[in-house]
Amino acid sequence: MDKVAAKQSLRLYVPSPLAAGASIVLSPDQVNYLKNARRMRDGDRVHAFNGRDGVWGACVHGIKGKGMVTLTVDSLLVEQPKNTLVLRLVFAPLKPAKMELLIKGVTELGVQKLSPVQTEYTAVTSINEEKYKAYAVAAAQQSERCDVPTIDSLRSLADMLDRWDPEVPLFFCYERGGKPILNALTENRKVNCEISLLLGPEGGFSDLEVEKIMRYDFVRCVSLGSMVLRVETAALAAVACTQGFLNQST
Repeated sequence: MDKVAAKQSLRLYVPSPLAAGASIVLSPDQVNYLKNARRMRDGDRVHAFNGRDGVWGACVHGIKGKGMVTLTVDSLLVEQPKNTLVLRLVFAPLKPAKMELLIKGVTELGVQKLSPVQTEYTAVTSINEEKYKAYAVAAAQQSERCDVPTIDSLRSLADMLDRWDPEVPLFFCYERGGKPILNALTENRKVNCEISLLLGPEGGFSDLEVEKIMRYDFVRCVSLGSMVLRVETAALAAVACTQGFLNQST
């Protein structure tokens, strides 16, 4: 089966290793999705991926009964891409509806790592990592990615900055000034391991936080334009600009 055919089939993220002959037991949520949302039957096929082993063709078994539903893996369809650069988004958590929009959007745009941070004006003080992962999985399945972004635990902005690798530039998206993001990315063409974008909470960073952020040599202050954007909009704009730059540079 070629890639054109592969694009027409249901894609399913499974954390288990994928190899010819593997039998994978599906979770109750996956069974419910295949059975009730997608109306699948025994013998129907899906394309399974886990972010490590590529995309594999697999056959559904047991969906009509009350026992376990499994996938039998048989053929490799797409090799796992070798990513040499990680695109990371550092952000303050939002309320659930906006958070879902942000995570799904940046997942579709290719972000590989999501790092939530607590700031002075962050309204949300805890996160549901499982729900965040579910948003990312849904978007990865829909967008034909071969992987799912990793999601860090919530920590303070100060802790993140103090522990940051100084060899990795952090592009600080600041609504009050900074170089246009494409100009800043062009000046940092030597970056070959990670590009990280930092966005503030609703209401922005406090003056003390901005002062602290600007002290670090690895920070690059960038602008996304003259408009004041919502956080979820700014995230999509920043990631889209970065991906456009990377695609142009390759």
